[in-house]
Amino acid sequence: MKLIMTFGLLLGTLGASSQAIRSLPDFGAASPVNGSYSPQQYQLLILGGVGCGFSQAALTELTQLDSLCPNLQKIVIEPEGRNVISESQSHLFSSYTFFSNEELNFEHKQIYPQVYLFVNGCPMGQIRGKGVFNKIRAKVPCSK
Repeated sequence: MKLIMTFGLLLGTLGASSQAIRSLPDFGAASPVNGSYSPQQYQLLILGGVGCGFSQAALTELTQLDSLCPNLQKIVIEPEGRNVISESQSHLFSSYTFFSNEELNFEHKQIYPQVYLFVNGCPMGQIRGKGVFNKIRAKVPCSK
């Protein structure tokens, strides 16, 4: 059984890497669930889900970047509707700009979380694995 699960996980990981996000979505197609959107030089795109424990853990960890990397704009796209996101994620509204994919219609592989870094709108790649926090800090000028 372990072998089957490991093989399935490996296939899922390989499939996810072949469908990496190569451009930012058209954020003009929808309004943010919270606040407003204005593109910044450094953008971290996080694809997550309200009910996904891994997504919630990543979002919680990445709030550490708020004071260390104030020049990093953190954007979250979740498949749920505006009301669900508002009810479930309001505690993170000061750290992230949230979009509902029901409105945005951004096509991507539905594996969560996925984290991508963009500089001046150009993809710098997907940030994966352990140490996501330090990998981001290595690519974005931070104060500490």
